[in-house]
Amino acid sequence: MKKNQSKTYTISILAHRGYRRLYGENTLFSADKAFEYGADGIEFDVQKCADEFVIIHDEIITSHGKTTDIALNKFKNLGKLRSGKETIPRLSSFLENIPSGKIINAELKAETIRNYHFKEIDIILSSRKEELIVSSFDHSLLSDYKKSGYKIGCLLEHSHFKKGFLRLLFSLALQRPYSVNMPLEFFYIVKGIKLKLAMFIFSLISNKMIVWTVNNPEDFKLVSNYADMIITDDIETGMNFKEKYSQKR
Repeated sequence: MKKNQSKTYTISILAHRGYRRLYGENTLFSADKAFEYGADGIEFDVQKCADEFVIIHDEIITSHGKTTDIALNKFKNLGKLRSGKETIPRLSSFLENIPSGKIINAELKAETIRNYHFKEIDIILSSRKEELIVSSFDHSLLSDYKKSGYKIGCLLEHSHFKKGFLRLLFSLALQRPYSVNMPLEFFYIVKGIKLKLAMFIFSLISNKMIVWTVNNPEDFKLVSNYADMIITDDIETGMNFKEKYSQKR
């Protein structure tokens, strides 16, 4: 092998809940459109309703009760939750709809998902384990998945940094996640040598850096030196960026 031979890195583009900019979010149709336009994978949200694990971002509180009180068939009567006629998909149906070979980032929503749901969720996810990243803002939800051989992603937001950067690093080092899932805003707050140092430390703790949610060319370029995967609402812009800026680092 030649010395100093550089390695080519290709940034993967993940659809944020599907092709969200044009076709809505967390539906089978939106996911289909994301893959039609070339997305390398998809990120989506998992909640627990009364009788199923479902794909929806926010916990719902209506006259029927909270999400955890509502059976899936009753969601069909809550038309305001979805544009068009598509109902809220089951986790199992959503996974079956994703083509093989795609990156699957399933975010567990702590509003309704608990640690004791692991065995039920594992039964649904296990057939796609090799393609999956199981992520959450609540990192305590991820331990059983890590022990069972899933790749885990630690989602970060402002509240994690408020506890102190060193404390955050120590917590992540104990978990050794496959990915750190960083908000775009971090790259506007931390700059220059501090950003390079932070990214170097994160690279020691995890295998991949995933950045969310990136939607315009300037922001794609901003994170291009550090991101292994980018989550976006705009698949066409993301794929155009990938073609232009996937680079040697």
